This record gives sequence, structure tokens and C-alpha cells, in this order.
Amino acid sequence: NVHGTIFIWKEPFQAALDKHIEAYEKGASMGAMNSALHHHGQYIGLALWACGENLSELEETIRIFLRRAIQYKQQATSSTITVFHSQTIKLIGSNNEDSYSTFFHCSEDEFFQREKQNKGNTLCRIWCHSHIFIALYHGDMDDAAKWYTIREGKYSKGMNPRFASGIVAEFLDGLLSFHFARSDNTDQPWADLGESSMKHIKKWTESSTWNFANKLFLLEAEYYFSLGDEIKALEKYQASIAAAKDHRFVHEEGLAHDKTASFHIHHGRKSDALFHFAQARKCYLSWGAHALVEVMENKMSN
Repeated sequence: NVHGTIFIWKEPFQAALDKHIEAYEKGASMGAMNSALHHHGQYIGLALWACGENLSELEETIRIFLRRAIQYKQQATSSTITVFHSQTIKLIGSNNEDSYSTFFHCSEDEFFQREKQNKGNTLCRIWCHSHIFIALYHGDMDDAAKWYTIREGKYSKGMNPRFASGIVAEFLDGLLSFHFARSDNTDQPWADLGESSMKHIKKWTESSTWNFANKLFLLEAEYYFSLGDEIKALEKYQASIAAAKDHRFVHEEGLAHDKTASFHIHHGRKSDALFHFAQARKCYLSWGAHALVEVMENKMSN
């Protein structure tokens, strides 16, 4: 677990990917399949949520890892990887496959009803966050808020912030919170939640500017946007885009462009907004998130 809980706080997220593969191979060679396959799960979570690895290539890897986990009857790992696979194909825009029916011969609702009965709190929390991730990247903030409420109401414990999934959860929770703080200036709880997330990310940035600077800049941009400070907000949006590009987080570069476009729309700058939507589209195309490419194209046409 050192690669998933310690290494990522100092070294670039991308550098931990090969470490998880090495750990899997070592564990498998010793017959420790439970530990070995656990590293498969951590690899996928890191690659999907934190690194922005190409989704088409990652989907093939996830499929191999998932079948391996099922073969060795690793229920917890296979269930978690199924959530990751479902998230991946939704981002790719594959509407012809359902991960739960393909690998477990049941619907998504049936799958999680079973997990609830088995008190699979951690998995259910990851499931909710997966929906938050997809909704937020699609720009459906109401749906993201719905899943946030479900997660915090029913599964308030379970996701470990030491892992990449928990780190990204904190970041996206902050973006969600500042969106609603801006939409409703009387809703102080959202503002407080956003500032709490920003405080955590700021502390993490002290350990690794590579992994966290772009996230902090984007949260600060949304914070200043919520306060009506146009100059500081724009400065932070530009810093977030630059840091994400420099540190090869193409998915978060796209997200920063999308948020910057929304900022420009709010201030009536249509041409600036179109430029950033086009840049977001370019990033999402590179990521392999064809569903998000379509979202950006719709925003540009409208």
C-alpha cells in the first residue's frame, strides 16, 4: 500500500502507476493474489481519477484486470473494478454495454442493493462518487448534488482520503460546493464546504505541487468567482490550465477550460467562452472521453 497511500503524496501520480504493476507481479509470483489484485484496483483508480490516462486504452486494461479478479474470486476488488469500468465506458460514450450485466449478470441497481445488504459501505461510497464525477464533468451540477447528498447521507464513512479516489473526491466536492455557493449567496453551508476542501488541497499542495497545484488554482478560481472578484478568478483559472497542462493532467486541463468558459459566459464574453470550450473539447478528445467531446460541441453550438 505504500505506493497508493504514501508515494502519491510526494511523487507525481503518474510515477506510481508502474509501481502498482510491479507490486501486482511480485504478489502474484508469491501466490498472494489478494494483495496482488488489490494493486490492480489501486492502479485503475489512480489512472482513471487522478492521472487522466487514455480511456480507450484504460478500458481494455480494466477489462483484463476485472476478469482476473473474478477468476480468483476476489469479490471486493472485482466489485470496485466494476464501478471503475462502468465509469470509464460512460465517459467514453459507450451506450451498448453495461458493466454490471456483462460481468455480474444483473442491473446496476440490483448490484448495489446487494452491496447495501452486505454493508458494503466503502464500495457504495465509491459508487456515489463515480456518479458525482460523471455528472460534474458533464456539467450536470444538480445530479452531482443529488449523488453528493446520497453519499453523505447514507455512506458518510468509507472512502479513504489517503487514496487517489479520496483525493479527487475532495477536489470535486469543492468545485460542486463553490458552484452552489455562487448560485445561492444565502447558502452558507455550501460556501463552508468549498472552503474546507480548498483548505485540504492547499495543505496537500505543500507536499506535492505537481499533483495538487492545478486543483488548488481551480478551487481558488471558483472561490473568487463566487465572491465576484473577476480579476483574481481569471488569474487562477489561467494558472490552473497551465499547471494541469504542464503536469500532464489532460482531463483536469479540460475541466479547467470548461470552468473558465462558464466564467466568461457569466461576464458576457462569448468569444472567450468559445475558445475555452474548444480547448476543453481538444483535451477531452485526447483523453478519449467522447461523451464529453459531445457535451463541449453542444455548448459551442448553443
